[in-house]
Amino acid sequence: MKKVFLFLFIISLSLSAISQKVSLDRVEPPNWWVGFQEPTLELLVHGQNISVCNVEINSDAVEILKINKAESPNYLFIDLKIKAKEATSFTINFKKKNRLVAKYEYMLAQKKYKPQGYSPADLIYLIMPDRFANGNPDNDVINGYVDKTDRNTVNARHGGDIEGITQHIDYFKTIGVTALWLNPVIENNAPFTYHGYAFTDFYKVDPRLGGDEAYLSFTKAAHDNNLKVIQDVVYNHCDTNHWWFHDLPFKNWISDNIHGQNYRGSLIVDPHASVYDLNNFQTGWFVTSMADLNQRNKFLANYLIQNTIWWIEAYKIDGLRIDTYSYCDQEFMSELNARLLKEYPTLSVVGEIWLQRLAAIASFQGNSPLPVKYNTHLQSVTDFAFNYAVHDALNQSEGWAEGMAKIYYALSQDFLYYNPYNNVIFIDNHDEERIFSTLGEDINKMKMAIAILMTMRGIPVVYYGTEIAMTSDGKDDGDKRKDFPGGWKGDEVNVFTQNNLNATQAEIFKYFKKIANWRLTSDAVHKGKYLHFVPQNGIYTYFRYTKNDAVMVMLNNSDKTQTVDCKSFAEILKNYSYGINIITEKKIALNKINIDAKSAKIIQLYK
Repeated sequence: MKKVFLFLFIISLSLSAISQKVSLDRVEPPNWWVGFQEPTLELLVHGQNISVCNVEINSDAVEILKINKAESPNYLFIDLKIKAKEATSFTINFKKKNRLVAKYEYMLAQKKYKPQGYSPADLIYLIMPDRFANGNPDNDVINGYVDKTDRNTVNARHGGDIEGITQHIDYFKTIGVTALWLNPVIENNAPFTYHGYAFTDFYKVDPRLGGDEAYLSFTKAAHDNNLKVIQDVVYNHCDTNHWWFHDLPFKNWISDNIHGQNYRGSLIVDPHASVYDLNNFQTGWFVTSMADLNQRNKFLANYLIQNTIWWIEAYKIDGLRIDTYSYCDQEFMSELNARLLKEYPTLSVVGEIWLQRLAAIASFQGNSPLPVKYNTHLQSVTDFAFNYAVHDALNQSEGWAEGMAKIYYALSQDFLYYNPYNNVIFIDNHDEERIFSTLGEDINKMKMAIAILMTMRGIPVVYYGTEIAMTSDGKDDGDKRKDFPGGWKGDEVNVFTQNNLNATQAEIFKYFKKIANWRLTSDAVHKGKYLHFVPQNGIYTYFRYTKNDAVMVMLNNSDKTQTVDCKSFAEILKNYSYGINIITEKKIALNKINIDAKSAKIIQLYK
């Protein structure tokens, strides 16, 4: 019996020794910078049983403020104060019973980048990397990654990558684009995540998109060609295949409310909202494969803020688009935005506020005049109210509150925004049906939509392929994100070379390109105020103007050609002698103007 007990005791000691094996798998952020306004840094350290270690740093560059253990033994959170004033490095030693078991060389570079930000002077081009161009077929399939390339399956990966975008920098300049917004490039190692919104590693560019080096090359090429870079970021959720998912630092790192999501964003500003409904909206999982991140956990909140700063500095990012903004904890979002502006005053940030009501959207913009709980410190919101108004206006018959009145009424409520000129405006995007399909593939309506987008107050975003009137044939998300013609070797239609475009594609492309390149030079559109007149007989007229520049936009949504008496516009036209139609380049008298049915006129005014 004693032998049995001794045997069991030896086994127990052996198992204990095995369980106490220590490894160091990762340190995040993997590097940092000196020169930030906030001198503290919190490192997430992960490795088997890493929490049993003592942490030592023998350097004057930093000071250890606190070592925080998590609920999992495989994490440590190290709070540091950065004391160095110049670039340097230091060694983090992990010791167990005074024996060195792991070490990490930590680099501190000098903070240098000043983001360019974006403004109404920009034309932003939205690209889904997997669907734009396949610049390097060698990365179509990567060992260890679950999604394979299959262009015949609408929701599979199609092989587009960052190198494909970089190869076509000249194309963006040709069509008048000044900024590029890429749907997320961060690793998504999960099934059917070609879209990029299901992160599995917050510090890694997906290798099927080309990896870290491809992204660095892209941002450099963009900046070398005077193109700004906007990164798509996600704070609300991550994929259940994320590396930390099966070994969470804390149980409350993610929400356990898997099936509670009600998708009612208006609850955030609803004064009558129940606690039950609001809690489900804020803590419910977006979908069952994407875990809701609990930003009320202070360690996770800090992790996400530092991660954002890391991407901006490491890859020289000019602006951010925040996905599913309203689903996030709003106190955290306010803290995040304030910190970003503290470190990068010139950074631009837009939140995706996909809500139905204009007032609710407006309440999310920073310094809101509305009675909101938090100052979001958010410069820009996605103007879904404008988007809906354009779709309704061009598809409805004219009436007191229908047709062009939809746009008029939407703009008449701009007083609800702190700054409506900072609104990000769009006529379609990666989550919607293509605008050309929504408009019944009517080329005249399509031209009107483009004219509105290019001249409206706000910061315009054009979704890749809108410049050739791409279509969507169904309700499947993948169908809204078709491959860009010419992005793959052997494509019969090639937009980059203008090869085999049909008549509609060629006409819309020419029209888009003409307006977009004119827009590059328009001070009135970049900086001008907005003045509009009540729609009459299906005709909506508005002006963009500064002290020395003005543009007149006239939209005829009726089914007949009309002649408009310009006496109604005397308050602004009295300062001008004539106009030039920017499409036909013909001179226009400013007394009476003829405008065709279902058409737009953009008129540059001259004194």
